[in-house]
Formats: sequence, C-alpha cells, structure tokens
Amino acid sequence: MRTLKKIIMLVFCIFMIINSKNVALASDNIDEQPDTIIETKKIYNTIPLDDVSEENEINSLFKKGSRPKKWVVYDVKIKNAEWTDTSQKLVVVKAVNGSSVTASATATKSGTWNANVSVSKGTVSAAIGYSATQSFSISGSATGNIPKGYKLATARAYPIYEVRSFKVKLVHSLLPSTIYKKGSGTAKKPIGIDIRFEYKKK
Repeated sequence: MRTLKKIIMLVFCIFMIINSKNVALASDNIDEQPDTIIETKKIYNTIPLDDVSEENEINSLFKKGSRPKKWVVYDVKIKNAEWTDTSQKLVVVKAVNGSSVTASATATKSGTWNANVSVSKGTVSAAIGYSATQSFSISGSATGNIPKGYKLATARAYPIYEVRSFKVKLVHSLLPSTIYKKGSGTAKKPIGIDIRFEYKKK
C-alpha cells in the first residue's frame, strides 16, 4: 500500500513539474509577442494623365557659333525600383469586418526630377522614356488580417516611386568627345501605393 502511495505521489509530482513548465512556456510566448505589428501591402497601378510631348525643348538646345554645344543625358539606371515616400500621406478609406480590414486610396502624383547642372526637362525626358513632370493617377485596395489578440490602430497609405539616376554632360555638337561640363541627377516616377496596417495589442 505504501509503495502504491509513493508511486501515485511520484506520478503527481512529475505531472505538476511538466504542467508548470508548459505554463511558463506559454507565458513566455505571450511576453514575446510585440506590442505593435505592421502589415504592408504594395499595389502597382499607375495611369498617365497628361500629354507627354515636350515643346521642342531638345532641338532648341543647339547653340550656334564656333563652339555649338548640347546636353547629353546618359547612363540612366534604376536606383530604387520601389521607393515609398512616407512624407506623403494619402487619404485612406477603410472598413473593418471581423478579423479583416480593407483599405483603399487614390491620388494624383507628378513625376519629379533634379540635376546639379542646367540641363532641360526635354533632354531628361527623352533619356528616361517619359515626361519628367508628367502626372499619374495611382490607386489601390488591400485587405489586412488582424492577428488574434490585436486590434487595428491605423491604416495608412503612401505613394511608391521608381527612382532613376542619370549622368549629364555638355558636349560639342559636332565633336561629342569634346566635353565642357559634367553632372548628374535623379528622376522619380509614381508607380503605385503602399498601404500599411498597424495592429496593437488589446
């Protein structure tokens, strides 16, 4: 009888030890959960809005005289294929349905460019393949899944740009190997919308 009691007590002690470890692990897992979770959805949808013609700017660059000159834009590269400009917050329409949330945004954004030399927009546009200051309509809708134990805090949207870098040189119109000045610049084109859902612990 005493042996049976000892066995029962031993089994009970083992059970309590295992159970306490499981409780501790569960507690640790809860503590490891972050206070905030951010879910990001990117939608690539862009429609050009205005005329892409360039007012003959390129032809007007030819300078007559003993040293006729022209700007040449070259070495155009994609510097960042999808750069999100978080300084530009877009208006968001959102709706929560149980554990999911849907958000949508629409905006009109223009392309931008800059250079450290006085090259014209027309020359830059011809090199990058679109009007450097053209307007685009960007729009998108996304659905987020609210994690268990969390609630939706915010839903924000920002424009996404494709960023291209380029080099510029001022050359002799008839002798392109004669270079008078060099420079560089960047061009940004709106290509979509970045929607971010932020969830916080309840």
